[in-house]
Amino acid sequence: MNPANVACLAAAGIDCCVLANNHVLDWGLPGLLETLAELRGAGIATAGAGSNRAQAWAPAALSLPSGARILVFSFGTESSGIEPACAATESRPGVAFLPDLSDSTGERVAEAIRAHRRTGDVVIASVHWGGNWGYGISPAEVRFAHTLVEGGVDVFHGYS
Repeated sequence: MNPANVACLAAAGIDCCVLANNHVLDWGLPGLLETLAELRGAGIATAGAGSNRAQAWAPAALSLPSGARILVFSFGTESSGIEPACAATESRPGVAFLPDLSDSTGERVAEAIRAHRRTGDVVIASVHWGGNWGYGISPAEVRFAHTLVEGGVDVFHGYS
């Protein structure tokens, strides 16, 4: 959308945008960087995309009155239309791309999430996967979601 419309998100009270999806790079790398800057400038946290791999894989951290946080992680898969070339690297912007939904990938993601979690935090993992307008959930998706929940994720959100 036009960056001038970010005020609509702020007015709606949006705290966080998950960005690991197949449209975040529709306007190329400059569009992604502008999106990140506009959202952050409006005080809206982002997850799932960044100017490098570390930023793309970092959670959005939303403070709670108790001092704990809501940590929002966002990842995307090729099955949702995200090309592997869209993956953020150490030196290139992009998305937090999951190469597959294997047990080993799930364990690595769960371990990375646990490294950020503190006592009292609520952890949300949002994964953009599967075909558009589909309702079926593959056995691999179910296993992956269970791996993350068993690894410390409180809320799992899979969508396409």
